Amino acid sequence: MTEVKRRRKKKESWETDGEENEPTKEETAVAKHLRWNCPTKSSTMMGNKVEYFMGCKAVDCLLDSNWASGKGKTDIIFTTRESCALYLDRLLTKGLFSRVLRIKKKKVDKDKEKAKEKSDGEGKKKKEKKEKSEKTEDTKKDSESKTEEGKKKRKVKVKLELHEEQIFFDADDEAYVWIYDPVHPKTFAMGIVVVIATIAICMFPLWPTNVREYVWYISVIAAAGIGMILVLAVLRYIIFGILWLISGGRHKFWLLPNLTEECGFLESFVPLYTYEYVAKETSQGETKGGGEGEPGGTGEDQTNTKGDESSEEKESERDSWVKVTDEDVENAKSEMKEDTVKLQDKAAAIDNGPKTDSE
Repeated sequence: MTEVKRRRKKKESWETDGEENEPTKEETAVAKHLRWNCPTKSSTMMGNKVEYFMGCKAVDCLLDSNWASGKGKTDIIFTTRESCALYLDRLLTKGLFSRVLRIKKKKVDKDKEKAKEKSDGEGKKKKEKKEKSEKTEDTKKDSESKTEEGKKKRKVKVKLELHEEQIFFDADDEAYVWIYDPVHPKTFAMGIVVVIATIAICMFPLWPTNVREYVWYISVIAAAGIGMILVLAVLRYIIFGILWLISGGRHKFWLLPNLTEECGFLESFVPLYTYEYVAKETSQGETKGGGEGEPGGTGEDQTNTKGDESSEEKESERDSWVKVTDEDVENAKSEMKEDTVKLQDKAAAIDNGPKTDSE
């Protein structure tokens, strides 16, 4: 509290003395050093994109500068963290930056609610499915861990508002928005290069003939490459749609899956293709032709077991017809002979019956 009172008294003395509010050359040099070297974060303030920094990071940046070590024949201004805080408070009064409040947005709560709903739905599905393979469980655990890590790594969006007390504090929680925005030498150099390039392109008819020919060849090759990429981008959707319609949604084949993703130029051509087979689900939630629905392993193991069962059934049918010995054949012949003899005796008895009556 004593430091705050001292700073307020200094500000009042500066205002009463009629001191100019414009920064000196030394102050502008220090502000440029902070603006280009102090780590900043981007956010929105009153509908505009702004960059802000933390108070402790600014003090650390000044203590690592030439004004603290005396390198480059510069005067030593900063010896302690308090001296840095006082100097930054002076820059704040000059209007180079201002103190703000950070307000966190409420999207984090929505993300938590969605995560809880998803976890509840997954728990119900797991109860309905009695048995699952170890491989499927491992893959699911990996996917869940990745999603949780992705949620943790998400940056919390912050909204900024001006603070009532414009005083500098050396703390981690205090944020300050940059108002001073000088032109960086790199951007100035890039602007000069762009101007020179436009002038050179406008003077293309005055170039030597050999150079113009090489530029023409290069432009044709570049246009052909861009055209090939556009054709591939259309073809991949056509191939996917045809295979998806023919297979009824079972086969999903993507040619160059990263071609339209946000990645580097070389990464967009890797991998060359991806293939996924989606099995159909039955009424009981089991899948045909392998998958996660049936217990007992992966789709390949289940197809193998089905093939083994069908082969065993066929062999059993063959064995029931083929396993007939010679003894069985002879017994069948003797039984047939006995049956024929009995039939002949019955026929003879029937023929002899009426003759005896007549006699």
